[in-house]
Amino acid sequence: IELVGPEWQLVSFGVRGAETPVVATSTVTLRFTEDGNVGGSGGCNSYGGRYSVDGEALTIDRLVSTMMACEQDGIGAQELAFFAALGTATGYTLVDDQLTIAYGGDSQLIFTLVNSS
Repeated sequence: IELVGPEWQLVSFGVRGAETPVVATSTVTLRFTEDGNVGGSGGCNSYGGRYSVDGEALTIDRLVSTMMACEQDGIGAQELAFFAALGTATGYTLVDDQLTIAYGGDSQLIFTLVNSS
């Protein structure tokens, strides 16, 4: 499994060991491309930005997103937290079909590989 190429779906986020599950009615995705771009859906708005990798260090910046109002409870706040977390990413690990992105000291975003078939 490679970081670049597949689509990743957010499962949970927050302080390591006490992560908050994603709102059940939302789908938050992430995809890394060969040319240094990152993007996906924040659950309500689409977003994009740039990333760089150095070993297991990961930096994501220049994030921009569409500005649609998020009507469903919790999804707007979750999206803002997700975008903030991406913008402070410090590193990543890939184990089997799971991608974990570290941010904000002791917090992490946990993604699972989206079935590509």
